[in-house]
Amino acid sequence: RGTLGTVTAQEARDLGETTVTLAWQEVPGAQCYNLRVMEGTDTVCEADSLASLSHKVEGLRENHVYTFQVQPLAHDFLDGEWSVPATFTTLPTGIGDKAKSEGIVRVFGTDGLFVTECRADMVGRKSLCPGIYLLRYPDSSVRKVLVGQ
Repeated sequence: RGTLGTVTAQEARDLGETTVTLAWQEVPGAQCYNLRVMEGTDTVCEADSLASLSHKVEGLRENHVYTFQVQPLAHDFLDGEWSVPATFTTLPTGIGDKAKSEGIVRVFGTDGLFVTECRADMVGRKSLCPGIYLLRYPDSSVRKVLVGQ
């Protein structure tokens, strides 16, 4: 039984409220990959023998922190170690659909004070304290979101 290298570059793309696309760098000699997604110590998704370098995960909970790991595999029981866990946070309820079509939003506390400005799909990744925030979109519409667990 031999070994392959380890996946060293992995990322979460296209974050939504309950979905994410996970991607990773190719490992030389690997023919497929195993993927696992965890919330704390609980495995919430396992996908085995993936031929591509990305996988869309659905059915996640909004505004939750998850980790994922990837393991390269080849024929003849040749495998690599699981990668170091990478972390992502799904989007809070209320910004997923609009975030895909809108640009920069201004984030305010419920007291009306300006907090930050960012792309709408980045709100879930900002270092905001748990709480309720107001998002003001470029079209002047406002949406209330809950950030945190």
